[in-house]
Amino acid sequence: MKVGIIGWGRIGRAIYRIVKKTGAFEVAVINDLNPDSESMAYLLQYDSIYGKLQAEIQTNRDEMVVDGKRAHLYHLDLITAVPWAEHDVDVVIDSSGAYDNAIRAREILSGSVKKVLITHSPKQVIPRSSDNSVVDHTIVLGVSEGAYDSLRHHVLSASICDATALSPVLKVLEVHLGIDFGFITTLHPWLSYQSLSDAPAHSWSYPGKVYKHYPLGRATMPSIIPKPTTALAATCELLPELTGRISELSYRVPTAIVASSDISLVLEKNTSADEIKMLFSRYEAKQQWRTFQNSEDPLVSIDYKGSPYAANIDHRWTVVEGGKRLKMVLWYDNEWGYASQVVDIVKLLEAVDIGRK
Repeated sequence: MKVGIIGWGRIGRAIYRIVKKTGAFEVAVINDLNPDSESMAYLLQYDSIYGKLQAEIQTNRDEMVVDGKRAHLYHLDLITAVPWAEHDVDVVIDSSGAYDNAIRAREILSGSVKKVLITHSPKQVIPRSSDNSVVDHTIVLGVSEGAYDSLRHHVLSASICDATALSPVLKVLEVHLGIDFGFITTLHPWLSYQSLSDAPAHSWSYPGKVYKHYPLGRATMPSIIPKPTTALAATCELLPELTGRISELSYRVPTAIVASSDISLVLEKNTSADEIKMLFSRYEAKQQWRTFQNSEDPLVSIDYKGSPYAANIDHRWTVVEGGKRLKMVLWYDNEWGYASQVVDIVKLLEAVDIGRK
């Protein structure tokens, strides 16, 4: 199966590295606004978080060759400008983060292109008409893949890293114990639109727009920055029964990688910490995808760098008070873990849909 990637940022390059490592599919086309192909190759080979890619990379303006595997390169501004079908691309992964691309994604569904997978949650931010949703279905493995209909769902979302981590865990708790209400605090590493010095925080999604949450423009390194987040809205899109029962807060923290969610819930049924651990151990043992992993090792955030799981449950902090008041802590590599989920979703599409061609 052939895949195209639009957006050669942190997620796009992580997806490529994972594919290079696993051989999950062929990346046939890469598109990015960066006009310098050698720069694109350099950023793939040398990464400040994940280290040097041990591969031979050759490039010119029109293609990149990594250990003999060729990918056609384009430097175009819209998803509709790239000739995906000319290269027999089956699935296009939109990791650009630009909402113009999400809005136009349906227009490229022709020829060989059967699916578009968007690596964010456009339903939370793009106004939709009553009869034309931007996204047909959101897939988070362990939560909503069973509702995927290959005949009706063609523009798909992989949601966001926070919801990918939270929703499988909350689903298990809701199904088995019921969630009365709760609060979630997310700690998320800095992102590329933040600055080292105080400045306006420019949006990648809407070029030229400045985020109205002005503290995001403050210097990244010296402060922990509280901010609103769409993590819970994206989670409740997958688990609508939780809408109105959980509140949230997010902090942007001065670290480079690995996020965390601090979950405090009041459950409907009585339980204990040991029962919670046993419940998630049973789920881990039978899960089809790399949804979550349980741990009680004395680790810190950087130890979860490179984890392919959507969430790592740190059961050192799993506490139940009074039978119903639950505290849990999750860790997740917001780049590698999320990109691993995207790769697995493409493998799911191949198994369910593309393989029928």
